[in-house]
Amino acid sequence: MRVFWAFVVMMAVCLPLWAQQVKFSAKLVGGDVRLSYAWHDVDRQEQTLAFNLPIDDVQRGRSEFRSFDNAAMRDYVFAKVKGYAEAHSGPGLQLEVARTTEGYDVQAKGARSDEIDAQMLELAKVRDAAVEEFMANTLYTRVDARGVMPDHKRIAKRYAPALAPVQAVLARQLRGQDARAVVDYLLGFLQTIPYDQLQNRYTSNGAGFQTPYGLLLENKGDCDTKSVALAALLRGLYPTLRITMVYVPNHAFVGVALPRGPADYALKLGNGVFVLADPTGPRLMRLGEVDSVALRDLEAGKYSYQEVPF
Repeated sequence: MRVFWAFVVMMAVCLPLWAQQVKFSAKLVGGDVRLSYAWHDVDRQEQTLAFNLPIDDVQRGRSEFRSFDNAAMRDYVFAKVKGYAEAHSGPGLQLEVARTTEGYDVQAKGARSDEIDAQMLELAKVRDAAVEEFMANTLYTRVDARGVMPDHKRIAKRYAPALAPVQAVLARQLRGQDARAVVDYLLGFLQTIPYDQLQNRYTSNGAGFQTPYGLLLENKGDCDTKSVALAALLRGLYPTLRITMVYVPNHAFVGVALPRGPADYALKLGNGVFVLADPTGPRLMRLGEVDSVALRDLEAGKYSYQEVPF
């Protein structure tokens, strides 16, 4: 049995846009990095946000996401399958696994055909489990039989507690404001972070996506990077709020299950209604606003979604 697994990374890519920040600084303060931002909001008022994050955590977080490595995945799967074969080979059945340029071959000898068939089925299960383990370890998820993408919902949940220092500052700074005002504030913050497709390995990780730590420290990101950061921040601030990642061709944004205003664009997704929020920028848009290109795709039903777990 020859098995070949190759995946094509499918990323959300947005058109490059310009930045509208007033100020950004990153300074080391003891074992922390002090990040400070200033920007003009949709009402042309200057807003600020400053917080400390542990520098060791930030450095690890900004480097943990990498371009999907097909060769590394094949090595991982091969090791798992070969380990199973060696553990289940004996006098009555020999399972031999050999590397090939496209994957691996399995040869089975010394047993009845039904026993060989049973072991081949088990090897297929081992292979599939190894693929899922590798993707989980590298923060990817399956799109279809041959495609993978960053596991946005999992990354958002993972970084919600990691962003606790940011959320604590936001809770103090925005005390008394309702959730809608908080979302609008965060939209202005993220929309004015400079846009970057994150494809250049010299200026970013080259993977087309960055974790929230990477976004904050590098002060640049694309649509799905900013959307995951928004989802993570909101998940920490509002643990019971339903949040989704929403996708149209070449773009990603967020849906939040907040009361729908009369001018809001919202989608009924599953058993909930989600008001859309686009943190990409640099156009400053409030909660419930979407641009004309995304609107055409949404109206044509060309969208999908993933709900961020609690």
